Amino acid sequence: MVNERQTDTCADVMYRRERQRGCGEAGLDFAPFIPSQDEVDQQMSALDDKLVSKAQEQYANREIYPLDECYQLDGSTFISAEAFEEILGDEQTHYMPGF
Repeated sequence: MVNERQTDTCADVMYRRERQRGCGEAGLDFAPFIPSQDEVDQQMSALDDKLVSKAQEQYANREIYPLDECYQLDGSTFISAEAFEEILGDEQTHYMPGF
């Protein structure tokens, strides 16, 4: 009888190794793109501006009600969960470490 726990562990190790392979190991002739700190700051600043703009629009239109689910961008700026997720998409991980 095969030890299922050991089999799962081996599969996990193989999966991690496959995910950690570099571009050269995959037969590709280019290095992975790593943005500079300035590029990251520009991208994050653009996202911040979009979030704040949408939050201000929602505040002006009174679109967020007391029992609505929302996110707090700073001390007094709130944005609906739907708008937050729509604007950020996969970039949510940069704002919320739990994702």
